[in-house]
Amino acid sequence: MVLRQGRMEEKKLTPDKWQFSYNVTKRRAGNAPEGSGVPVGIEYHWYILANQNVKKT
Repeated sequence: MVLRQGRMEEKKLTPDKWQFSYNVTKRRAGNAPEGSGVPVGIEYHWYILANQNVKKT
């Protein structure tokens, strides 16, 4: 599944357990103001919350 400029992958491990991953390259259209950000090379950890309703017929 492709979301905007990132890529999400999902894998069903058991009937009620899934594994998700989302990868995206962070980009900026212009330069940030001096001293407004963190140094290059800093890593981020994001939590993604999802909700899904499914009806099996």
